Amino acid sequence: PWQHSLVHYQSMIRLFSAPNGLCTSITESKHITAVKKPWWRSNKHKALGQILWTNQRLAQLAAARTDFEHRGMLSSREEYAPLPNACNHANTLPALSIKLGITELPGLVDKFLSKQLELSTCHSFHCSLTEIGRIKVFHSATVTFVSPSDPSGIGSMRREQIHAIPSWHRISTPPWYDCAFVSTDNTCDGMLSMEIARVLCFFSFVYTNGTTYTCTVVHWFDHIADHPDELTGMWMVSPSVLDNGSQNLAVIPLDSIVRGAHLLPIFGDERVPEYINFHNSLDMYRGFYINRFANHHAFELAS
Repeated sequence: PWQHSLVHYQSMIRLFSAPNGLCTSITESKHITAVKKPWWRSNKHKALGQILWTNQRLAQLAAARTDFEHRGMLSSREEYAPLPNACNHANTLPALSIKLGITELPGLVDKFLSKQLELSTCHSFHCSLTEIGRIKVFHSATVTFVSPSDPSGIGSMRREQIHAIPSWHRISTPPWYDCAFVSTDNTCDGMLSMEIARVLCFFSFVYTNGTTYTCTVVHWFDHIADHPDELTGMWMVSPSVLDNGSQNLAVIPLDSIVRGAHLLPIFGDERVPEYINFHNSLDMYRGFYINRFANHHAFELAS
């Protein structure tokens, strides 16, 4: 029966995303939590009973934490984790603008602040560099979200890291800029409520009102059609450009990012050149599929 089930994998993955629990690393990670760590905590003498007690008490603690969060006694973990330690590179907005090669970055920050401060669009707004002061640049952020359909942690929580690294291994190595789902319309569901963007930089600053703003510089993607592709069932996007041919960039709040997104190039019928790899494919192609088969949560978002 197990061998026969293989013939159904292709159709089932297309219908319901990747089979739940197929990856052996999931059971291995659970084995570490349920067996190895409790074993290390035991006195190694008749350890089975101690392991069971440890797992039972961990489950009770997890249930208590969920109840405390529901009652407002603890802060919820369903939010972005604090950004990691800042990298000591650009510490002013002009320096960051030069480092990223984005001359219009101060104007993008103006638009971001005008939205955050809820200023009317009929009034002009321009912040001076002294009002922003020093900034902190980060190369990654960790997002935690609820994903009941995926093998997740306590309370169906899942965590992943989104990168914006100019050089991912050494100085001479290529950059690593992840793509992400960005929430833009809370009145709709699924892909109609989100856009796809490529993260170029994470940074934060303290404004004169004492508020710390955590921001993200992104390059938007446009939907190729207002419906998924009929053949693959996946939405299609392309890098967004302005009328003058420049990239459509924006500064958005960090908490508007839902999770990471996996884009697949629309290859067409031509042979893929050898110089195209995972480092530069997002820069070389002009059309992409939003991969909804990466996991259950991505399947739910992009369906």
